[in-house]
Amino acid sequence: MKIGFFSDTLEKKGSGIGSYTKYILKYLKKITKGGDTIHTIDWIKRDEYNEHIKIPNPFPFYKEYLWHSYCIIKLRKMDFDIIHNPSQIPIFIKPYNNYIMTIHDITPIIEGESHVLSLRLNYLLAMKKTLKHSSAIIADSIATKKDIIHFFNIPDDHIEVIYLAADDNFGIISSKDIENFKNSYGIHYPYILFVGMIEPRKNLDTLIKAFYLLKKKGYPHKLVIAGKAGWKNKKIFKLIDNLNLQKEIVFTGFVTENLLPALYNGAEFFVYPSLYEGFGLPPLEAMKCGCPVITSNISSLPEIVDRAGILVDPKDEANLIKNMEEMICDDTLREEYRKKGLQRAKVFDWETCAKKTYNVYQQVYQKSKPEGKNDN
Repeated sequence: MKIGFFSDTLEKKGSGIGSYTKYILKYLKKITKGGDTIHTIDWIKRDEYNEHIKIPNPFPFYKEYLWHSYCIIKLRKMDFDIIHNPSQIPIFIKPYNNYIMTIHDITPIIEGESHVLSLRLNYLLAMKKTLKHSSAIIADSIATKKDIIHFFNIPDDHIEVIYLAADDNFGIISSKDIENFKNSYGIHYPYILFVGMIEPRKNLDTLIKAFYLLKKKGYPHKLVIAGKAGWKNKKIFKLIDNLNLQKEIVFTGFVTENLLPALYNGAEFFVYPSLYEGFGLPPLEAMKCGCPVITSNISSLPEIVDRAGILVDPKDEANLIKNMEEMICDDTLREEYRKKGLQRAKVFDWETCAKKTYNVYQQVYQKSKPEGKNDN
């Protein structure tokens, strides 16, 4: 098989889609068999990949959206057996090759107010047609698969659920390394951790209000928020000012993957009250680092965390406060969820993700071959 893989999402560093692209490519390269080749496709040159195809992006606006459709035309003559789009960007042209899409979530439909208008319109106008024309669809979770079926009326057997993973660098580190990390960054206090994009969907306003009430009770903890500033976040910073929490909430900005494990390891516990997740990598990363997890009981999060974390209604501020306070005060409870999280995290790994993805390629390829033709 000659497989084309869109790699433009590698530029989305610190995002779930960026991590997916990086690690799925890493492990696909290890498991491809025989004469099968994987060619990365991008508008920039990527020297780290041997089989790379650069297709320049001539568009001054809507660069990602238009480039993906433009590539469909350009790739027509390159005789690919499979094209895999991990970015979930819809296209406006019917694919000429076997076309596989990974759908991580459909937040532009479900949480439309959290996204720019151009992205919402792109989904509304083109996503259903793109999915209908795809040879197969990969979903990050059962919850995402159900959303695809519900909103786009795609047949159940057209969608394969393949879980993501946290990379191998996430795990338990020594107390000495944790202490060195804290000293390097001047962290001399216990802290509660959130990792993710700063945007409305992450429900940070509820977390901040809950944290404010905990501080009023005299707890010494700070809230560390690690992640890039996203869409419509001014209200979050205004809330912090109104509650006079500027010195109690620490914004780290984007944290590189080599430092994230230490950040998780050093936290007393991790809170992730997101309103919607197609998968939710941060809770899995936290569990793999032995950091107890409190997260939402909706969308894919119960599916990923299962009973290894405390699940709460993300809109129930009182219940969130109750569970956060119990986690602060009860060492035994934290240890219980630390152990449960470590065990649960073992279910997910990138090699399994890559193998199942490769199986989808093979199934699609076999179905598309003319009858009687073989690969010899």
